[in-house]
This record gives sequence, C-alpha cells and structure tokens, in this order.
Amino acid sequence: MVFFEPMDYVNRFLIAHHIEQEREESAQYAKFSVHFSYIIALQEAWDEKYDKDVFDELIDLPRPRWDFMPSRKSQRPTYMYRNAVKKSVDNQQPLAKTTASTYVCGVVKFYSFHLLMGYEFNNEPFKH
Repeated sequence: MVFFEPMDYVNRFLIAHHIEQEREESAQYAKFSVHFSYIIALQEAWDEKYDKDVFDELIDLPRPRWDFMPSRKSQRPTYMYRNAVKKSVDNQQPLAKTTASTYVCGVVKFYSFHLLMGYEFNNEPFKH
C-alpha cells in the first residue's frame, strides 16, 4: 500500500465519466492515476526536506497537493507531471509515447472536469 487517503476527487471524475458521458469503460482514464502517485512522491520528498524551524510559509512552497497551483507554471503539479512524463519517454526504460500521451490527456481531462464543476483553484492548473 502506497497511500491510504480516499481520493473522492478522482472517484467523482471517474463516476461522471460513466454516468454523464454514458461510457462503460474507464481504463484509459484510470491510467492517469499515475499522476497522483507522482504527487505522493513529491509530498514524500517535501516531507523529507521539511524542517519546521526553517520553513517560512511566506517564502517556501507549501506541501504539494493535487489542487494547489503555485504561481510559477513550472512548479504546478500539472506542468511538473507533464515534464516528468516527457522525460520518461527518453529514459532507459522508456514509456511509450502513446502511453505518455494518454496519461497527460487523462490529467488534462481530470482538471478540466473540476474546472467545469466550478472548483476554484488558486491559479489555473494549465492554459485552457
């Protein structure tokens, strides 16, 4: 087990995919859940570096979350994930370009769904 917190925001997206779009399969969209393991890895890295005596909430970035978008695009989880997926296509154990494209497309659809539902992010997740 890697993570034990319920991800209602993901479940709502997948349920809407089935009900509102009348789709029977969600395997392609479920694959984007790799995105959340990526955020969990970012959180673990942040936790290792976190020192409450040195941390300044006015200067330092808060712990990564799926719904917090720093002002710099390069620090937003959506852009960081896209760049990581692009790099993984060129690594020694490459990810197929079609698989990478599917993951990124799923993330875009996920965030687009939440934007359509009226979820207000502190900064836009990506240009749309």
